[in-house]
Amino acid sequence: MKNPVWTVKEVEAKNDYTMLITENGEKKLYNALPLKNIGFFMSVKAECGTVVWNDDVDIAPEHLYEMFDLFNILYQTLEHRIKELLYQSSQKGQSFFGFALFFISN
Repeated sequence: MKNPVWTVKEVEAKNDYTMLITENGEKKLYNALPLKNIGFFMSVKAECGTVVWNDDVDIAPEHLYEMFDLFNILYQTLEHRIKELLYQSSQKGQSFFGFALFFISN
């Protein structure tokens, strides 16, 4: 049987309910905020090509794949907008503090 293209190899839980997931050599961030028990959340592991906590709780690899695409699109859009705003603020001679106020107001 051929492995799907979104096979999870490693997972590292963070205290802010995010996970750094390595799949196919790429590290990606996944937000798992609906989980409320930090002790349970931190017991996550990569198994059978996806993210699992125990025999009853896992995340479908298809869901991870879809969320990674969505996250990457949002991240790239935000990154582009921040670079654009930094450039605009530097053209106006504003400092980083000025940029922060400019960013908030736009």
